[in-house]
Amino acid sequence: MILYILLIIRIISIGFFVRSFFAKLYCFGFASAVFLYVFVNISMVLGLLPIVGAPLPIMSYGGSSMLSIMLGLSIVMSCKIYRQDQISNY
Repeated sequence: MILYILLIIRIISIGFFVRSFFAKLYCFGFASAVFLYVFVNISMVLGLLPIVGAPLPIMSYGGSSMLSIMLGLSIVMSCKIYRQDQISNY
């Protein structure tokens, strides 16, 4: 749980420090998606929500889910690398 919280906080902090508006939106949106995946999965395990088949990010091997999470994390890392670049409106 602590590692998921740290991951989400790290993605949000990357979103605060990038200059591109699209990168900000992407980081905040991806952090909320990861939070939702984790919340739904843990709630299903505890019996608070009905079983819907949402895999736990990074831990559950769900094929397309694993691919989308890893692709999303790689885009977040790219946003961190190019955080000084800003897309011009010209």
